[in-house]
Amino acid sequence: MIGVHGMGGVGKTTLVKIVIVQAIEDKLFDAVVMVDVTENPIIKNIQAQIANELGLTLDKESLQGRAARLYGRLKKEKRVLVVLDNIWAELDLDVIGIPFSEEKKGSVTKDRDFSVDVLSLEEAGNLFWKKINVVDSAQKSDYDSIAIEIVKYYASLPVAIATIANALKNKSLSEWNDALDQLRKSSPRHIQGMDAKVYSAINLSYDFLESEEAKSLFLLSSLHNASTDIHINYFLGFFMGLYLFQDVSTIEQGRNRLHTLINKLIFMSIVGR
Repeated sequence: MIGVHGMGGVGKTTLVKIVIVQAIEDKLFDAVVMVDVTENPIIKNIQAQIANELGLTLDKESLQGRAARLYGRLKKEKRVLVVLDNIWAELDLDVIGIPFSEEKKGSVTKDRDFSVDVLSLEEAGNLFWKKINVVDSAQKSDYDSIAIEIVKYYASLPVAIATIANALKNKSLSEWNDALDQLRKSSPRHIQGMDAKVYSAINLSYDFLESEEAKSLFLLSSLHNASTDIHINYFLGFFMGLYLFQDVSTIEQGRNRLHTLINKLIFMSIVGR
């Protein structure tokens, strides 16, 4: 069992996802499952996520029955990686149905614990400019003093730095100065598990969205768990039904506009999917 911990916004989930991709490429496991536990875990939902990834149908209603079926399936896998993300408190693996008893100890990685720390100022600056993707050194010098202030403000939190960098990409010098002014005057909300400055970065990047349509899509997408696949028709129904589109009169026009909006949000890296 391997534990990864650190403050919110430091990049734990990103790190783990990279490890998963590498493990799949190296064919280290026969099955890989990632589950979002959340602050208030619902055991049945966790069981369902794991079962879905394994192509297993849980036809039992009781937690014990579902756990037994899941346990039996996982025991059949020779090499399986189960990643439990976003854990807030102790989680009983036996209740879920994840095999981790004495008989399985021989095939489970020895307990390890990794702390993910914040970036150094140099690392944070490199990440910021990599996201901005400015190659002209003369142009970079014009923006450099503002970039240094932004990086310092975000205390080297990679999630916040990447978010604000993507929001400022291709923006003018005056817009950079305005963003810095907003950050200095902001009073970030306290959200449990999220650093206040990560929230401020997301809030500012939301304000930088160029249309109300994009803001509406962002808010709708935020209502859903990141592990849940959402069909584009779901959003299309909301947008058409609530008249959120501007100058759109047909379903086909709406679908085309929606694809454009999704691509914009992905480009700014604030959709979270």
